[in-house]
Amino acid sequence: MSDTTFLMREDPWRIFRIMSEFVDSFQTLSQVGPAVSIFGSSRMKPSDKYYRAAVAIARGLAQHNLAVVTGGFNFQAAWTTGWTAGRTMAGT
Repeated sequence: MSDTTFLMREDPWRIFRIMSEFVDSFQTLSQVGPAVSIFGSSRMKPSDKYYRAAVAIARGLAQHNLAVVTGGFNFQAAWTTGWTAGRTMAGT
């Protein structure tokens, strides 16, 4: 089978798979409630003052019942760490 035939057969279905991921994501996020999205450098280390500030800010957001939506490595992990600590302190 030629590459063109394969693409003509598979690409239209790929669009539906991508669309279903969007639908699933919107349904999931609709249940989160008020949230803050955080982006940052994956090169930042826990010893950096901005990393520590991110932990403190995320802790405060959690204590005020705001979710934190982020990636997951280094600087973004600081937000997750702070948020988790804040939820623990708030008793939720």
